[in-house]
Amino acid sequence: MKKIQILGKEYKIEYVDNKTLGGNCGDCNTEQAYIRINKETTKQHQEDTLLHEVIHIISEEVDLELTEPQTRRLATVLYSIGVRVHG
Repeated sequence: MKKIQILGKEYKIEYVDNKTLGGNCGDCNTEQAYIRINKETTKQHQEDTLLHEVIHIISEEVDLELTEPQTRRLATVLYSIGVRVHG
């Protein structure tokens, strides 16, 4: 299992099946410190989803209050310029 440090807190990165995520690409939980990524998508989509979930965590932890559309756009722009999360 991969792990990543975000703002001094360790998060587990789990790659799970589509059914576990209810058809979503990914999800995260700051209280339980995990990120789950749909393993049934392409590697590129998994990387983009991981970045998206990290942005959700940062937004929650530092009270940015980003909406889902804002998070999606920010992840897309950052991914397009080469930003990757390595867990």
